[in-house]
Amino acid sequence: MSQPVRPEDSRLSFWLDLRTCIAVLFVIYGAVCLVWGLAFTDAAELGKSGGIRLNLWTGIGMLAVGAAFAVWAALRPVRADERGRRPAAPAPGDEPPA
Repeated sequence: MSQPVRPEDSRLSFWLDLRTCIAVLFVIYGAVCLVWGLAFTDAAELGKSGGIRLNLWTGIGMLAVGAAFAVWAALRPVRADERGRRPAAPAPGDEPPA
């Protein structure tokens, strides 16, 4: 018999999903690049990059990828089911049913 999935198990599986971890990292690093590109870009850095704010555009791209991973993880959540588990090994001395 399978046991019903509790809501706290579902939330925990969402946060432990690899897609969620990747999304969080992309969002954090994207926010850092975005802030760095907006606030700390000077003329010397713009000259090196051909006048393009590379940190700004990289941050925007990373935020978009992080959002895509978060949406993917939210729309297609991981579901734990009993089908993938092996049956428990019989204890020593237990007789198989006839």
